Amino acid sequence: MTTLCYKITDEETNYALEGAVEIAGAAISWAKNVGFINGPKELEKEALTVDDCGDVYFVPAFQGIFSPYWRDDARGLWIGMGSNTQKGHLVRSMLEAPCLRTCEVVDSMSKDSGKKVTKMSVDGGMTVNNLMMQTQANYMDAEIMRKEEQEITAVGAAIAAGLYVKYWENLEEVENKIKIEKVFKPDVEFMEDMRQKKLKRWSEAVQRSIGFGWQ
Repeated sequence: MTTLCYKITDEETNYALEGAVEIAGAAISWAKNVGFINGPKELEKEALTVDDCGDVYFVPAFQGIFSPYWRDDARGLWIGMGSNTQKGHLVRSMLEAPCLRTCEVVDSMSKDSGKKVTKMSVDGGMTVNNLMMQTQANYMDAEIMRKEEQEITAVGAAIAAGLYVKYWENLEEVENKIKIEKVFKPDVEFMEDMRQKKLKRWSEAVQRSIGFGWQ
């Protein structure tokens, strides 16, 4: 979606591409509410008890699925479980789901803009999970930059207000105010064929979630 981004003083209005993802951190809250986990802090530890998701996929389409599908008849599912599936596989699939959704959105944005995304800044509660951030870097084949400040949206609004009242004269004065805490780069061992296979399997899981909701 095209969304209003900012306008400072008499400059022209700037717009941005916005990718709407229906569920991210809320899926972790759901898992806690139903007693699957005790809290977010145990996620990374549990996920690291296995080497991968065991070809299990979690699609958190609890009330439909947004960009780039836009289907309100999709519903959440876990798929790919077998007799050897462990809790670690399920937890890892939960951490992978927002990463794979982000890959879809970024790919859609790249097609619309004609520009490849090679770096992405992240913030929010889920970004403290190092495994998740490394997974995002691998699946996107891009650098993931985690800032020291977790709530960038609020800081951005404050910066825009400061620029408007001339507390700062220009963007150059403030663009480095928020420091990068850590950069996650794609693992060299994670090859392109592995990435494409993962994204294909995820797409297959999403397709199975579509059409299950009541019409």
